[in-house]
Amino acid sequence: MIQGGSRLPCWCVAVTTLCSSARAGVWGVDPLLGITVDYATNPALLFLQQSSQTNAALLLDAPLSYNADDFEFFATPSFRVGDSKGYSSVTSDYEHLNLKGEFHTERDVLTAAAGLDRDSSLYQDYLTNGTAGVQRDSAIGDFSWDRLLTERVDFNTDFN
Repeated sequence: MIQGGSRLPCWCVAVTTLCSSARAGVWGVDPLLGITVDYATNPALLFLQQSSQTNAALLLDAPLSYNADDFEFFATPSFRVGDSKGYSSVTSDYEHLNLKGEFHTERDVLTAAAGLDRDSSLYQDYLTNGTAGVQRDSAIGDFSWDRLLTERVDFNTDFN
């Protein structure tokens, strides 16, 4: 019979034998903040007198990663905000978020990925005046499993 005072050490021993070893992982982030500028003396390439045009955009990328022994996680958000709207790679605004997780074992690799994107000013609406940008929203998802059956034979499935 276990007496009241000795129950706590017994529970501690039982819990420590059931727990696996601690798995510490490495977190990493590599942020990027930038400004891009475009200057054109004749943006429409016409023979008429045109005033010059200057466009600027603020860029922010903040990729985040986590790496453990058998698990990896990646998150890559990125943003771009421009000062004007138009068909230009400098001034098109976007917000992107991509996520990916991988689980590795000796013979298996399980991967799940997802992404959300919002892009504006990538397509031009030439039915009205040609200067109105059209916003595009998209979402993607992917799930894959790789299984090594033998040294030379493997099995791969992919759903997206």
